Amino acid sequence: MDFSKFLADDFEVKAWVNGAFRAVQQEAPGKVDAHAATLVMKLQLFIQEVNNAVEETSHQALQSMPRVLREVEALKQEAAFLKEQMVLVKEDIKKLEEDTAQSMQVLVKLDHVKSRMQLAVDSLQEADKWTTLSADIEETFKTQDVSLISNKLTSMQNSLAVLVDTPDYSEKCVHLEALKNRLEALASPQIVSAFSTQSVDQARLFVKVFTEIDRMPQLLAYYYKCHKGQLMAAWQDLCQSDLLLDRQLAELYEVLLGTWHSQLQWATQVFQNPHQVVTVLLLQVLGALAPSLPTCLAAAMERCSPESKLSQLLGLYGTTVYFAHGLEAVMLPSLGECNLVKVAELVEAVFSPYKPFQLQYRALEEENLLIQMSTVPLEHGEVMDCVQELSHSVNKLFGLALAAVDNCLTLTDGLGVGGLLGALQALFSKYVSDF
Repeated sequence: MDFSKFLADDFEVKAWVNGAFRAVQQEAPGKVDAHAATLVMKLQLFIQEVNNAVEETSHQALQSMPRVLREVEALKQEAAFLKEQMVLVKEDIKKLEEDTAQSMQVLVKLDHVKSRMQLAVDSLQEADKWTTLSADIEETFKTQDVSLISNKLTSMQNSLAVLVDTPDYSEKCVHLEALKNRLEALASPQIVSAFSTQSVDQARLFVKVFTEIDRMPQLLAYYYKCHKGQLMAAWQDLCQSDLLLDRQLAELYEVLLGTWHSQLQWATQVFQNPHQVVTVLLLQVLGALAPSLPTCLAAAMERCSPESKLSQLLGLYGTTVYFAHGLEAVMLPSLGECNLVKVAELVEAVFSPYKPFQLQYRALEEENLLIQMSTVPLEHGEVMDCVQELSHSVNKLFGLALAAVDNCLTLTDGLGVGGLLGALQALFSKYVSDF
């Protein structure tokens, strides 16, 4: 018999009884009573076995209870003993702190004294090291070995940092600066040669040396001077050529863009901040051109006839804008590595030559509009002739006005709108008075 059905959650007595008698009724209907008696006997035996198992389990549980209680009691006693021990340890620690407080204060004072004595020893050693290095530096200079001299000067510089409070500190500083100047003068021909020939190894050596002696700005000055001279010479050659100013500017800007590409590639191998270095180079070149760009623009404007002055200025300005866009294109991919302050100064240097003319925009535009309007015939005759001239002149008038708006946007990016309004007012007033 399968007794597992009695453990099911959905056990029903009727269903179990019906299931137990169903098979007997089909196979042997006359043996139902005998099957019922057998089934009852089996159930009674199963009930007896269950009762025996429950009694045995209960007996075992009752026997194990005293042992569990004893173990719980022992655990309580151990916990109480541990608590007493912890209280004793805490009292011992408190007593130890009270007994050793004075000793710790003495140890702290001794440690301070030791630190001061060590500092005094280091200072004396550095002072002696300064004396030794000062005595040996002349012999080192005779070797003309830039790296060796730089190492000596770096050691002297480190010694001097410890001797700040000595009475002759300022004299030592002056002496060290004089030695650095001697090293710079000794290395200057090699520096110029390294930058002129674009020698990466030599340039790296001098960057290391001048960084150690805190003279990096002076080294960059050599770099700027070397390349600035070459670019200024190229500009002077362009100025002496027969090219017009717009072609001269285009050639100059092409050279500057080429310089950006070539020098950035080289400076990346030498300097820590190559983008800033090349930006400053272009900035210094634009500021040192001789003749200067403002002078060249002013001379070109003076040579122009009144009717072509504004168009000539717009053409030159367009050349500069094209260069600025090219410079922007090469800077944008690495703008995060650029010094934005220097980039802003470079933009100012590129467009500043046009600032005087932008401030004169109203006068330039007004002069241009009046000259253009003077070519429109406004003769008074028959009515039909006047009507035709009026139609033609109005179209011409508004064409000039629209061209003036484009000129304002091109030259001033719309900032000269006040001057534009004044020029247009003069144009329409002239038209009305002449018609």
